[in-house]
Amino acid sequence: MVKGVIEKSKAAVGPIYKALLAARVKHGSGKEGFDKVMEDLKPHDAAMKTCRSSANESLDLVNALVSRKKLIDNAVAQKCAKVNATASELLERVAQVELDCEECAFGHPGGTCGMSYSLRRC
Repeated sequence: MVKGVIEKSKAAVGPIYKALLAARVKHGSGKEGFDKVMEDLKPHDAAMKTCRSSANESLDLVNALVSRKKLIDNAVAQKCAKVNATASELLERVAQVELDCEECAFGHPGGTCGMSYSLRRC
């Protein structure tokens, strides 16, 4: 779909744009050459009337893609924030378990203690 819309727009706008550039080179781009440039573009009158809709179709497509990209970027950022929060929480829990194990090992001969974790042996 995207490729088709872009190709259609290029096909509609491309020849007009090339003719405009050629006319501007030939007559200049100032006010004094405007009428001559417009005269050179007369063969493209019909195409100029329809190229705006092609250009608008491309613009709508680009805007939709940009909007969708922003939504995806936002969703990815939210997922990353959740993963970071979970990882941080797990790191804190690991650090606490390590402290508990050290206390258990130094406080009780043989390494057994009354810890509430599923592993009673540190």
